Amino acid sequence: MKKEGPIQISEILKTTIKKAEEQKKGLLSEEEAQDAWRTAAGASAVKHTKIKRFTKTTLIIDVDSPTWIYQLNIDREKIEKRLNRQLKRKPPIKIRFRAGGG
Repeated sequence: MKKEGPIQISEILKTTIKKAEEQKKGLLSEEEAQDAWRTAAGASAVKHTKIKRFTKTTLIIDVDSPTWIYQLNIDREKIEKRLNRQLKRKPPIKIRFRAGGG
């Protein structure tokens, strides 16, 4: 949830610098990863997952149940294709699912 009221300039600078550093390293920003995941995986899957970590080539997703891990692994190739089409990244991003809170 976003804070209401004025935002300190130091917070704006921290966020801006962090985003610039991520872009320089070729990393996904949190916002970019969330949007891409939501689009690629679909609304049903998003309810059961949470992005844990992302690097230059891997998106690690925590999944809330073994059933959803199984289903997502079946659809992994399709999801990766959608994700990479949207992000237009080289090298392509791979997804790794693991048990965790969604």
